[in-house]
Amino acid sequence: MSFFDDPNQQGINNLGEGLGDEYVGPGGDETDHHPGEPPPPGTIEAISYFPGRYYSIQVFSPSLGVKFNTAQDLEQTGIYLCPDPNLIESIGDLPVVAFVFQNSAARRSGVGVGHVLIRIDDEEVYRSKDVAVLMKNRGRPVTCEFYIPNTEIVKAEGPALVQYDVKTTKVPTRLKDWKFKYVVVGGIISQPFFLRMYQSRAEYDRAVTEVHQGRHVTVKIKTFDLKYARLLDDFGEAQEVHIKEKPEPWRYIVLLPGRGHPIKIAAPSLAKLRPIHDTLRRVIAELDAQDPLDYEGRGSFFANDQFDGGMGQYSEEGMVGGDGFYEGDTGPPNDFLE
Repeated sequence: MSFFDDPNQQGINNLGEGLGDEYVGPGGDETDHHPGEPPPPGTIEAISYFPGRYYSIQVFSPSLGVKFNTAQDLEQTGIYLCPDPNLIESIGDLPVVAFVFQNSAARRSGVGVGHVLIRIDDEEVYRSKDVAVLMKNRGRPVTCEFYIPNTEIVKAEGPALVQYDVKTTKVPTRLKDWKFKYVVVGGIISQPFFLRMYQSRAEYDRAVTEVHQGRHVTVKIKTFDLKYARLLDDFGEAQEVHIKEKPEPWRYIVLLPGRGHPIKIAAPSLAKLRPIHDTLRRVIAELDAQDPLDYEGRGSFFANDQFDGGMGQYSEEGMVGGDGFYEGDTGPPNDFLE
């Protein structure tokens, strides 16, 4: 499924409205591209040779609320799925969105993972480390221009109901036997062959913030190694389970890790489960194709795979309540359980 057909990217197709049907990119139409020496990578001119969409947003807050990485990093983690190698080379060191925080200016404006920041106001951006300086030294609002490459972008995370502490592979049929978690395969603060579970998306945001600020991680994280893992009876779409409290069947998968109990992961629909399911399939296949010595002994980004630190120590103003949980963070989102 292409990026523009992905239901999880609702609204992205409309971000280019107002640019005009003939709009090709910030460099103009193809008549501006002269033969001869190729443009240097990591420039607007270089990426203008590749199809994609462009859009601009206005930012009134002090920051965008994203974390950047390079296109090569996103390719290695599987966020850019099977991209054109020449595209990755052309993007070069341009800042590529690797993570978008909730309640941020970027999220409110529709900025997504994999989008490339190319200009702030009238000044081109070449490296991630330049973004903070440019944003700080501008008046408000700031106009930020982005490029969406025409390649499949995979966001390997989402809310789910899980069960991982029971020996049987039998799937629970009562809602109370499941636990709500925000499930991330790989991610910006983990190796791609780890499955991590957070209490909520807000706590995942919090962990990302603490890691990138070099602080002690204060949220609880459940981690599973995908090396030697298998998906049980995985012959097509996720299977159905009838939850007694729900009128419609739910979809689920069962992951058999190399050690430990089976891991059941469920969601109310295929659309909600598919990002996790598809990524698990891909990662397991990639691990199977490797020599075990290639990944044996690789560590996680963290020193430890689980954190049992006390809650309530994160005190960024306006982000967390006095009980240590993000305000409004009371469990599964309402639309998830519908």
